[in-house]
Amino acid sequence: IGKIPAVGERLTFRNLEIAVTKANNKRVLECKVKVNPVEEEKESGFDKFLSGKAREEKEHSDTEAEDSSDKEKKTEEENSFKPESEQ
Repeated sequence: IGKIPAVGERLTFRNLEIAVTKANNKRVLECKVKVNPVEEEKESGFDKFLSGKAREEKEHSDTEAEDSSDKEKKTEEENSFKPESEQ
């Protein structure tokens, strides 16, 4: 904020509404915090991190990448040159 907020000043951060209820000229003494519901489509990467969703999504994408890599290896093996003695 850059200054000591006065009584009655409000701040909104993500899903939090913060209202100063007591303050002096040096600091905020008391504030009221209201937590609003979080909308799923507006969830940030940090919010996902806090809820564990980022980890779940990464694990899912890692599994897909491994499956794709396995398919590529199998295709390479199928297309590799085999000497006549092994055919």
